[in-house]
Amino acid sequence: MTDFRELTNVAPQIIELATAIKELAGEDNQTFVDTLEGESTVIGTARAAVRYIQANEALEEAAKALAARYLARAKTFSDRADRARDALSNFMSEIAAKSLVLPEGTVTLAVGQPTLVGDPDPATLPDDLVRITRAADKTKIKALLANNETVEGYSLSNARPRLQIRGGRSE
Repeated sequence: MTDFRELTNVAPQIIELATAIKELAGEDNQTFVDTLEGESTVIGTARAAVRYIQANEALEEAAKALAARYLARAKTFSDRADRARDALSNFMSEIAAKSLVLPEGTVTLAVGQPTLVGDPDPATLPDDLVRITRAADKTKIKALLANNETVEGYSLSNARPRLQIRGGRSE
């Protein structure tokens, strides 16, 4: 299989060859592709690059699915440990033991920190009890800049070409 990085290494020669073939082929795109493929290995290399992209995108999706699955599994383990911790804490409270010396470790029942309970509407709280964050509305800023207005500290970059890969021919 051809190394897809060859596309970058031989790009100037490919562009020169492609320009000459395009002049000969005119508007017939299939003739252009067939001729370019016959005159060089660039089409095979491009095909290898597309397969490489598709394989890595599939691996990305699989890794994300596995990450979600393992995250859910980790939560299950955490919940089990919490339930066992609560059971041991209740047991120690029932027998009025502040600590237990066990071969696995010394277990101590300590006074915990109080936790905040409740979820009131922030609009009903006094200002000194509310955090207000200020963030740029980038969607609105982009719209203003697209309409040739200026926004201090922002500008629009040149759009980067986006490669689209749709369906494929079966062989």
